[in-house]
Amino acid sequence: MNKDNLIPVELNSQLKNIDINKLNQMVSSQNFYRPNIQEPVMVKIPPNPAHETNKLLKEQNVQINELQNSLNSIQYENIKLNAQIVTLNKTIDSDTEKLDELKTANTNLKTVNQTLIDNNKHYWRNTFFISLMVGIISFILGMYSNEIKSLLLSLLNILK
Repeated sequence: MNKDNLIPVELNSQLKNIDINKLNQMVSSQNFYRPNIQEPVMVKIPPNPAHETNKLLKEQNVQINELQNSLNSIQYENIKLNAQIVTLNKTIDSDTEKLDELKTANTNLKTVNQTLIDNNKHYWRNTFFISLMVGIISFILGMYSNEIKSLLLSLLNILK
């Protein structure tokens, strides 16, 4: 064969219209170049119920621990509130006793006040009569002052 004698071959119209992509798909689907090796079988293994149960138990244990912590916190707050309630009840009891004492004192003061009001009604009348009596006695003593003076001196002399 001589290089000079080579003539290019022209493709006929059927070969020109062949779609190369289709050809590649046909060849790949026939697996010409692949040896006959059995592909591994993919088997879906159902989840292990024990594993799922353990997983659920762990989640529940976490939730139980969280709830236990919340419960402990609530119990602690409850204890604090109960102590406050006890303290407030004691304060209320003490204040109630003081209030009862003050009510009794108030009643006694009302009684004394009423007595003073009743006595005050007669005060001016009694004061007037007492002042009048003192004035009359003073007048009488003023009139008889010399006689009383001599009488008192004679009494003193007798006592000596």
